[in-house]
Amino acid sequence: IVAVATLLVAFVLCIKGVREPDIWWQIRTGEWILENKTIPTQDVFSYTYEGASWVNVKWGSEVLFALIQYTLGAEFIFLLQAIVVLCMVFFLYKTALLFHSINNQSSTIVYWLSMLLFLIGAEYRFIGRPEMFSHLLTSIFVYVLFKHRTTQTNALFILIPLQIVWANLHEAFGIGLVIAAVFTVGEWIQYYLHKKNILHGNSSKPIKLTALLPLLILSTIINPYGYKLLTKPF
Repeated sequence: IVAVATLLVAFVLCIKGVREPDIWWQIRTGEWILENKTIPTQDVFSYTYEGASWVNVKWGSEVLFALIQYTLGAEFIFLLQAIVVLCMVFFLYKTALLFHSINNQSSTIVYWLSMLLFLIGAEYRFIGRPEMFSHLLTSIFVYVLFKHRTTQTNALFILIPLQIVWANLHEAFGIGLVIAAVFTVGEWIQYYLHKKNILHGNSSKPIKLTALLPLLILSTIINPYGYKLLTKPF
């Protein structure tokens, strides 16, 4: 009952009137891209900044928003927001199962109540902005990396195409690189602590994680602006 109620609240918190003014220039940018079949590298809208260099990281989201506007109407961007938040809740739950080993009713209820409080507190960001994709991809990255700790499978490398997609959807793509770096450093520290018998148990060298990190960095340059995107977060 608590889980269902939380999912319903997650959906309802995303369905609201258009109150985010950025939606309109994002839709217009997506329309411009579809009309001209190219990604702008200079400001094409403003009077005082016309021709100024423009590294538009959100172009993929803007094209998607424009297509939704064409087919369903701008209001349906909030339906997309709801779907994304529900997917985020799912991956956070899967991560909680891995991290906390939830196996009884009471701990599950604690998770869902905590998620409910989180959703209510974060509601003001569920407003149909491209950052919704960073919220979702952050939860996916954390889940996949935690999953790798227990399975050590090559499924870890699914993060590479996801990083490419992220770099073309929202400027917070650097979060993926930071999360991967944190996990890599943590795994190496754990490996050496096991080797020095400070921690008990077995731990292998995180070779796959170490190989993944530079590949994620390189994958980020697969975008209309190339290597320039790597400096964008700074």
